Amino acid sequence: MTCRPLFALATAIFVLAGSAIAAPATNAAPDRLAGVRSYALYYGDIDDVALDALATYDLVIVHPGLFRMGAEKGLARLHAKGCRVLGYLSCFEVADWAHYKGRVPEEWNVRVNGKTWRPWGGNRAASLAVPGFRDLLVELVRDDILAKGFDGVFMDTLADLDNPALTEAQRTAELAGLGTFLSALRAAAPGAILVANWTLQKTLPAVAPHVDAVCWENFAYGPLTDPSSKAWMEGIRKRLADEAVRHPFRVIALWNCDAPPPDWEAQKAAVRDIASSWGYLFYPCTGNYLTPPAPVTKP
Repeated sequence: MTCRPLFALATAIFVLAGSAIAAPATNAAPDRLAGVRSYALYYGDIDDVALDALATYDLVIVHPGLFRMGAEKGLARLHAKGCRVLGYLSCFEVADWAHYKGRVPEEWNVRVNGKTWRPWGGNRAASLAVPGFRDLLVELVRDDILAKGFDGVFMDTLADLDNPALTEAQRTAELAGLGTFLSALRAAAPGAILVANWTLQKTLPAVAPHVDAVCWENFAYGPLTDPSSKAWMEGIRKRLADEAVRHPFRVIALWNCDAPPPDWEAQKAAVRDIASSWGYLFYPCTGNYLTPPAPVTKP
């Protein structure tokens, strides 16, 4: 089975990670995910067929600019089916294809060993310790996502802040900047659904006071029959649950496999059972994130 590769820090998660959570506690802020019992993540072009499949879910995560029928029409059709929609935004890495890349000057880049740090492919890391970059992110959420009618934002690439390539001084500064950014974002968009992806280590205390959910990407890492895999998962579950006592949030589990094995359906059912028993929403992606989701039947 060839599953989507983890970041370089994956093997360190069990050492630093702890716990996870179920639904928000009774002392939570307004539950912006109330009634959400299914979700899907899809980064491909949204044509009519994909849109109809997405509309069968309670919550979907998509790229804001990929509605073939236009965001306004696409969102209207999804909302008419009771679907809430989150727009994707990379909040640390700046890709070469990002339309705002020209607004991120070189002096905002994170540098490792004297060079611009590129955590993934050609993406460069921009520093959350820079007020201008934080302001830009809030603007992008406001103007490119919320103003178009999206219900919230899915914030990706924040897991890079846990990467061991950063010095502890750099990490401390970036985490402080992350907290400041999220405080400003929540103040600017009090009703928006905020979801942070793969913020499972030192990033977790920074995001937990502000987000509605944390996405646990690569939910089942390794065979479920492997004791080390089970221990890895239990460690993260505990860390998330402990943090959720202080700042209630939900967990959405994301699992994908590029080349599903013959027993894929059995494995998927087993992983789904684990996620469900822990109170998580679960989405299994067959193929990659450009693979349109299969429609589901709402209860």
